[in-house]
Amino acid sequence: MEIALTEFEVRYFGEDHWEKVSEIDLLKKLADKFGKVSPIVTEMLQGKEIATSNAIYRIKNWEDKEKEHEYSVCGSSQDTVC
Repeated sequence: MEIALTEFEVRYFGEDHWEKVSEIDLLKKLADKFGKVSPIVTEMLQGKEIATSNAIYRIKNWEDKEKEHEYSVCGSSQDTVC
């Protein structure tokens, strides 16, 4: 059985791509913005994206992660059909 760990992503305003963000960095940003982190993380676990003044945070979509794996097997992240 494989254990899947939660991964977090951030997309800064003005950017068109998502970047991986560490759990510690995410929690620090959310604590600075919202104070209490638990309710915000609960919303994220329910699939919601959380916006701050300069970015949007979310939990990585596992379907996207599986597609990335498929694409890396094909040799390029630009591949759509293997």
